[in-house]
Parts: sequence; structure tokens; C-alpha cells
Amino acid sequence: MKVTVVVPSIVGNEHYLKMSIESILKNKPYELIIVVGNNEQLHKAKKILDNSKIKYIIQERPNLNGARYTGALYAKGDIIVYTDDDTIMSEGYIKNIIKFFEQNPDIDGIGGEIRTIKENHEITCYGAKSAWIKERSITYLAGANMAYRKSVLTLPEVFDFDVQPSDDAQIGLALTKLYKKKLKIIPGIIIYHQKLELWRDIKQFIKYGVGKWKLIKWGLKHRILMNPVLYSPVILTGLLILLVFIIIFKLWYLLFIFILAEVWFLFTMFTNFKIQNKFTYISFIHIKQILLLIGFYKGIWLDFKNFFKILK
Repeated sequence: MKVTVVVPSIVGNEHYLKMSIESILKNKPYELIIVVGNNEQLHKAKKILDNSKIKYIIQERPNLNGARYTGALYAKGDIIVYTDDDTIMSEGYIKNIIKFFEQNPDIDGIGGEIRTIKENHEITCYGAKSAWIKERSITYLAGANMAYRKSVLTLPEVFDFDVQPSDDAQIGLALTKLYKKKLKIIPGIIIYHQKLELWRDIKQFIKYGVGKWKLIKWGLKHRILMNPVLYSPVILTGLLILLVFIIIFKLWYLLFIFILAEVWFLFTMFTNFKIQNKFTYISFIHIKQILLLIGFYKGIWLDFKNFFKILK
């Protein structure tokens, strides 16, 4: 079983790319495909590391799903692994993937744990590590750590080039909902990801909110009922409207239920997740949801603007 690793490198992460490539090559893939956005990026990437096992390709569509689709077209492996250009692949990653796919012919895609690399290159768990430990079925995989059988990636409508971000979720949902394919999270395949700076984090989560709106539109188009987590901006909007309604009409018993729900959430976070700084992580979760909501409505506003441009 041959494994092709596809790395989209279209956003200018050249300073991390060498470390990423070296970690992948240590795992001995059949081939490594780096998909870049233009000739300038191609020149920079080849300057960083040129190797006979690396194939550099310029893509036509300037987004991640476009890069993933292009990589899949050129890939010769039976299994295609997708990761980011600012990650480090753990030792034994490809060997573990091959072993799992050979032992589980009914599974079409797998993903695993993603950890963060601190500024001093110390590798630590980011987020809820306990959620990744056990093997379990899932409807979509995280873009920095996902592997698929090439045969399923050639199916129609697996890649949608308008859903960006949330592009990784769109691929998984297309496979599990449209084609009833099986995906799993498994232990033993770990990717280490560079930690974003605060300002990049803020901008990225707003972009994710825009992507959530595009993903929901895509789901409605295909009549797909998605995981409730993917509807979080809609759910949060409903809760905020309900909260305003409660305050205006002084329905204090409902406010008490709201407070109990928040206490239950905090208790769950503290007792179930193995996180080094739980207060920081809980604050992060709340701020993230606000940023996603801002991005969600930004996506709706951009669609309205485009609609009125067409009318004119």
C-alpha cells in the first residue's frame, strides 16, 4: 500500500515548510506533493528543499480544497494524507496509517490527534486531549491530520471550492453523508501544529465563522443534516435572542436554567478534559464562539452585498 502526502502551501508559511517536509520524509512516504499557488511560491519552496521524492505543483484554484483536489489528481499512492505546511509529522505516522487501512478495508478515511508546538519548540497537548484517545467514528476530519483512500476522493462533489474555510469538514461530510463512507479518529497518528499568534488567531476564527456560513449553505443545498457543532453560530444566535427575551419579560426562572447550563458546561470542562490551564482554555472557548459568530454574520453580509451587485 503506497502513501502520498499532499501539503498545500499557498499562504506563505515558507519559514515552517522545511521542518514540515523533513518530518514527512523521515516517515518514508511513497511520494510527497507540495501544492503552491504561483511561480514565486514554487521558487521559494524549491529553494527551501529540493528532493527527488518531492513533487511541486502549481494549482489553478487559490484555496485549500483546490490545492487538495490538485494533489489528489497527481497522486500515485493508494492512500492520500493531507496536512498543513506548518506542521510536524510524528514518528511512525505513515506506518500506523498503512497498518490501520490494511486491517480495516471498510474504513475510507482516518484522522488523529493534533498538538501544538510552543515558541520554544516544546510539544504540548492543545485542547481536549482525552477526546482523541479512543478510536471512534466521526463525520469529518481536521485538515491538518487526515488520510483517505484515493478511490473515494475521485467521487463527484467531494471537493467544493466555494466552502472556505470549513473545507476539511465539507470533504468529510460529502463522503459520510452523500456516499455513506466511514471515517474514524484513531490513536497513534499525531500531527504537531505551530501555534498561531494572537492576532492571527482572531482573524482566523472570524474566517472560520465565514466558512461555517458557507458550509451550512452547502449542507442546505445537498439536504444534509450536519453535526450540531457545525450549526454553533445559529444555535448561539438563538440563545442570545432567547436571553434578551428572558430579560425583557423578566422570566427569571429561565435565566436560572441558563446559569445552570453554563455551570454544567464549566464542570464538564474541568472534570473530563486533561488541559494544563483550564481557565485559559475555557476563556478561549467562549471567545472563539463570539469570533465565529462575527465571522458567520460577515459571511451573510458578503452574500447580501454580492446579491445586490448582481441585481444592479
